[in-house]
Amino acid sequence: MIKRLLLASLLGLSASTCTDQRSHTQAVYMLIDTSGTYAQEVGKAQRIINYLLGTLQSGDSLAVARVKTRSFSEKDIIA
Repeated sequence: MIKRLLLASLLGLSASTCTDQRSHTQAVYMLIDTSGTYAQEVGKAQRIINYLLGTLQSGDSLAVARVKTRSFSEKDIIA
């Protein structure tokens, strides 16, 4: 009887340690420079954003902002 109880306890303990309780959510912030000569690279940035959107999981987040001049403000945050 004690052996069965001990075995059941060990099995329960080992099963509970198999699950990973840590959060694996990711947050990605992409800052795009659209000023000057970098403006021609916006197409590449769009493809990267599309790729990232396809890889995000439930709970992940993606933020995108642009820099078009030397100053940056909240109005430049796109998404």
